Amino acid sequence: MKKVIEMLVNYIKKFGIILPTAVVYLDQEEHTFGKAIDGHLEIKGRFFKNVLKRYEIDLVRYEQDNDTEELLTSSSVYCSRECLPNKKDILPFVLNVPENIKEYPDRYTYKIVVRFVWEDSQILLKKHPLVFQV
Repeated sequence: MKKVIEMLVNYIKKFGIILPTAVVYLDQEEHTFGKAIDGHLEIKGRFFKNVLKRYEIDLVRYEQDNDTEELLTSSSVYCSRECLPNKKDILPFVLNVPENIKEYPDRYTYKIVVRFVWEDSQILLKKHPLVFQV
């Protein structure tokens, strides 16, 4: 019986239904080029224990004219963090913003993209728009 339950749990995990939820929180509403972005990630377990193997935080610039994205800076954290059912965990982060990028509000938009990589190679993707002071 235990093997059947284990197989069922693994099958459900493949569809991502039971992955923990995640939210990106930033310390400020507006940001400045050349300054760091401070924030934290909040993850909350759902039905089963999951293990977070890695999370990546990317600063991405989207160009509206030709529908392309450019990775400006990235940070990866390797870990083996358990996420238990109905428990919250806070992961603080700091992401440096290069000084050499400029704001063209009619041409570019910016966002933070966070990729959570769980055991069994499950991936949870979260995006958060950024506003820069001009």
